[in-house]
Amino acid sequence: MVRTDRYSWSAIWLHWSIAVLVLVNLVIGLFHGTLIDGIAWVIPIRRSIGGAMFALVVLHIAAALPHHFLLRDAVPGRMAPGSVRNG
Repeated sequence: MVRTDRYSWSAIWLHWSIAVLVLVNLVIGLFHGTLIDGIAWVIPIRRSIGGAMFALVVLHIAAALPHHFLLRDAVPGRMAPGSVRNG
């Protein structure tokens, strides 16, 4: 069960979307040589997935900046690697 008391649904959706796109792009990249018709039709798909990942990462950064500069809450600290989390 996903705990929504710590993260909003939009943050959960954003993180899972980025993770899925990274994995799909990785799998396509690893197996592009064995796909039917070779690499010709795979490159535009990977480029589109990469563009979508870039857009989602920019959206993630844009959503995190107000927490740091305007709200000055604990969200940026919770995102830091190795930060201690309760529960």
